[in-house]
Amino acid sequence: MDVQAEKLLLIEKLLQVQDSDILERVKSLLESEESGQSAYNLKGYEISDESLKNRANEANEAIERGEYKTVSQLRKETKSW
Repeated sequence: MDVQAEKLLLIEKLLQVQDSDILERVKSLLESEESGQSAYNLKGYEISDESLKNRANEANEAIERGEYKTVSQLRKETKSW
C-alpha cells in the first residue's frame, strides 16, 4: 500500500475514534516525530529528554547504593508469577 493510501486509511480510522486518550496519544506521537523525540512511556506518551536523564541518573544512584536485582534473581522471582 502506498503512503497516500495509508494516510487515507488512518484518516478514516481516526474519524471513527471516540476515545480522547487515543487521540491525544496520536497527537503526541505526531508532535514528537516533528521534534525528533524518540522516547515514550508504556502508554505511548512522549518522555522529555530531561525526564529521561533524571530517570537514568536515579537508576545509576540506586545501583551505586546496591538497590538492584541480578538477572538470576529476577528469573527466580518470575517463576512464581
